[in-house]
Amino acid sequence: MHETILNVNTLPEPLSRRFRSSRVRVTEDNGNVILAPIPSDYEKKEKPHVRFIGTLSQESYDEICEALLDTQKVDIDEW
Repeated sequence: MHETILNVNTLPEPLSRRFRSSRVRVTEDNGNVILAPIPSDYEKKEKPHVRFIGTLSQESYDEICEALLDTQKVDIDEW
């Protein structure tokens, strides 16, 4: 298996316009060629929500639920 990283602009125009990234990984395996986009640092900065993806611990979940109950008390003027 052979792998190379190319600038998208080096690809023929019908291929280059299909990629939204500036670089592409070219992998050749048994005569098959696979083109895969490589996200740049700039593209990662456009999606800041990605850093919040994950799971909560039970303690964090309980803390959030408790805070939400407090906001409900404020909404119905019981606080």
